Amino acid sequence: MAAGQGKKKLTLKDLLTKPLGSQTTERTPPPSVGTRAAPAKADIPVTRSFLEVLFSSLRDDLQTLKKDLSDNLKEVCHNLDGLGDRVSSLEDQETSIDEKIEQLQQDIIHLQNQHLELQAQAEDLENRSQQNDIQIKGVPSGAEGTDVTRFVVELFRSILEESTELDIKLDRAHRVDPRRSDTAPPADILVCVHDFQLKECMLRTTRDKHPKQFNGLKPMLYQDLAASMLQKLRGFHPVTTYLRKEGITYLWDHPFRLIFLWQVKIHQICSFKEACQLLGIDDDPLELTQTSQCECRVCRSQQWASDLTQRPWQKNDKQY
Repeated sequence: MAAGQGKKKLTLKDLLTKPLGSQTTERTPPPSVGTRAAPAKADIPVTRSFLEVLFSSLRDDLQTLKKDLSDNLKEVCHNLDGLGDRVSSLEDQETSIDEKIEQLQQDIIHLQNQHLELQAQAEDLENRSQQNDIQIKGVPSGAEGTDVTRFVVELFRSILEESTELDIKLDRAHRVDPRRSDTAPPADILVCVHDFQLKECMLRTTRDKHPKQFNGLKPMLYQDLAASMLQKLRGFHPVTTYLRKEGITYLWDHPFRLIFLWQVKIHQICSFKEACQLLGIDDDPLELTQTSQCECRVCRSQQWASDLTQRPWQKNDKQY
C-alpha cells in the first residue's frame, strides 16, 4: 500500500517529455567489459487511463486554440466590415464628385457659350453705333488745317463731284489719336455723317473708283468697325482672296458673318474652318496669305501703313 501511495501520477508534460519505453530520461552507462549489465527497468504500459489523459490534454489544447482562432476571426471580420463601410462611403463620395464635376463641366460650357454670345452682342452693338462713322486714312498730320470739319466737307464734295450747294452735315470730325510719334503713321480722321444714305453713297463711290486726288493727297475712306470685327476680317483673308479670284461677290454683315453665293445657294459663314471646308481650300491662313495678295480695304490700309516710309510727308510734314 505504501508502495502504491509513493507511486507518482503521470501528467501530460511527463508523457510528452519522457519516452514511452522508459520511466526516466537518465541514460544508463554501458556496462564495462567483464561486468554484467543491470536489468532494465520495466516500461510504462500503454493503458486506457494513459490514453484518456493524453486525449483530454489534447482536447483542452485544441479548444483553447479554437477559441483563439475564433476570436481572431471575429476581429478580422469586424475590421473587414469597417473597411467595407469605408469603401462604400468612398464610392458614394466618388459618385457624388463625378456628378459635381460633370455639372461643373456643363456649367463651364454654358458660360462659355454665354460669353461668346455676349461678345457677339457687344460687337454688334458697337458696329451698329458706328454705322454713320467713316475712317479717313492717308491724310498727313496738319493737312486738314485748323478746321477738320471744313476739310472733310470739301473732301466729300470732291469725291461726289458735287458743287458747294450740296449740304453735307457732319455730327463730328476729329483725329482718332493725334498724339503719335514722328515715325508712326498719321492718325486717322474719324467722321460721323449725320445722313446714313450720304455715308453709304460716299463709301460706294470710293469703293467703285480708285482713290481720287484731293489737294495732292489720295485719302481712303473706310467704314468704322469694331476692333474685334476687324481682327475677324483679317482672319478671313484667304477665304475672301479665293472668292475674289473666282469672281464670287460677297458681303459682310453683323453680327459677324460672311454672305456669298456658292453652288446656287446663299451661305452665311461665321467660322473660318467652315468656310474652308465649304470652298475646298486649305485652312492654313499663313500658306494662303503667302500665295495671294489681298485687296480688301483692311489689308490695303495695312499695306499703305507699311509703305509709309516712301511717302513724302514723313520726311517733311510741314510742306502740307
